[in-house]
Amino acid sequence: MTLLPAAKSTRVVAILSFTVAILYYQHEAALKLPQQVADEYWFSLRGTGDERGQHEAKQTQIEIKNGQNYLIQSDAKQRQNEDKRVENEATYSRIKTEQRQADSDQADDNSGQLIQRQTNTGGTNTAGKDSKRKNAAAKHSRKTNAATNVSKRMGTMPHSTKVMNSVVGGMKLTNTAHYGTSKTNPAVLGVPVPLLTPSNGSALSQIDLSSYTKKDQTFLQRRLRVLTKRAQKVSEGCSQRPRLQRPGDLHLVWDIKRSPGILYCPIYKVGSTSWMMNFLRLTHFNENNPELLKLPPKKRKKMQFKSKYGAKQFKAYELFPPPADPEERDRAFRDSLRMVVVRHPFARLISAYRDKMTKLNPRPPEHRFRDLQRQIISQYRPRNSTEKSPFPTFAEFAQHIIDSTRNFHKREDWMKHVRCWVPYWAECNICGADYNLILQLETSKPDFNFVVRLGRMEELKKGNSEWRHLQNGTSSSSLLTQYFSQLTRLQIHQLKLRYLLDFELFGYRIGPEVWENAKD
Repeated sequence: MTLLPAAKSTRVVAILSFTVAILYYQHEAALKLPQQVADEYWFSLRGTGDERGQHEAKQTQIEIKNGQNYLIQSDAKQRQNEDKRVENEATYSRIKTEQRQADSDQADDNSGQLIQRQTNTGGTNTAGKDSKRKNAAAKHSRKTNAATNVSKRMGTMPHSTKVMNSVVGGMKLTNTAHYGTSKTNPAVLGVPVPLLTPSNGSALSQIDLSSYTKKDQTFLQRRLRVLTKRAQKVSEGCSQRPRLQRPGDLHLVWDIKRSPGILYCPIYKVGSTSWMMNFLRLTHFNENNPELLKLPPKKRKKMQFKSKYGAKQFKAYELFPPPADPEERDRAFRDSLRMVVVRHPFARLISAYRDKMTKLNPRPPEHRFRDLQRQIISQYRPRNSTEKSPFPTFAEFAQHIIDSTRNFHKREDWMKHVRCWVPYWAECNICGADYNLILQLETSKPDFNFVVRLGRMEELKKGNSEWRHLQNGTSSSSLLTQYFSQLTRLQIHQLKLRYLLDFELFGYRIGPEVWENAKD
């Protein structure tokens, strides 16, 4: 009888100890969230079937629900530094503006004094010279004002206008027309298109293949099954996000004279240059160029699609323009196949880094990527650093993206402030345009052959196409582990959150080797 209270007491102590242990474990796990997320994701990739799918779904939920809260706490100091940088940039911009205004006023004063001296000493011809000068100045002023007004309406700035805009995201210092051209050419500007809700790729099942050869029918049918699954996955992801289903302007190549018509939305660093050159091939571009006809046949073929002879990306926009009539344009947009090309989001960032951050004169010059390089180094490289490279490291570049896009939530945020690494969903308004031809750079050969055979693009057969997404013979995707080994797991996690929708819509994931080889 005397043992019963003691037994109860022991049981209570045991229960309390077990409860405390559980609470302590949960507290420790919460503090190590990014590490936990990374490890769970790594180990989940070793599973197969339903187990792996459930683990990936759980991984996504953990990132969405808990990741942002953790980042807010761990990045408090970085936000304070960012606020200080923004304040310094605003002060610098104000000083530069005042300096430019002072220089302009001084130039006006000097011009006025010169005119006055000429008036006093010019004799009988002074009045005529003054009149010519005034007429020329008035004409120049009218042209400048007209160009500025047109540019404001189109969202661009004249090439001659020097503007020091805020340096955020992708260094959009001069809001020139898309894809490198500095001219306000209507052919290369985005046009409004109607909203198309997700359709699960239903248009692909309605393609009539009866007029194709048996061999082409077999290939097209087999590839259609793959492309339909991709379209269905994107439609499923967009259906869960109705706020992203909004109409918007798009920069498209309108190849609508063939059947079925094909509309292509170029995305920077995803084979866009290659595709634009291939569209030029369809028009037999430069075949009768008098300058090229002077060259030997072999050299003529080599130089046919060089920028020196006008083969620039905006030419494809000019040669495949949208219909001028809005109703006809809307009808063509609905009835054509809408095509987009994607690749692993991290491989694309590496490609953008190599192209824009590791060259002294990255193209196009009007985007001033060299200025962005200097800014990144100034902000993220300590003064006592042993790194002496004149270019930002990949870690510095990645941190710039993480910090500068921290508060981006809408498509307009990315399109306004970023130039070359806008997410796919924002660049082409994926959830508002119902793309049904979703090609992937990882399967570029069969995907490209599908488009060529479906569109009967004879000009691109027999090895006449070209692909420029390789640099120095090495694909950026093969360097993913090498570059991301410079980042911590937290940086990798933060970077994925910035492009999370691209990962989910197009079925990409981070391989275990990336987490395993992270800096920490």
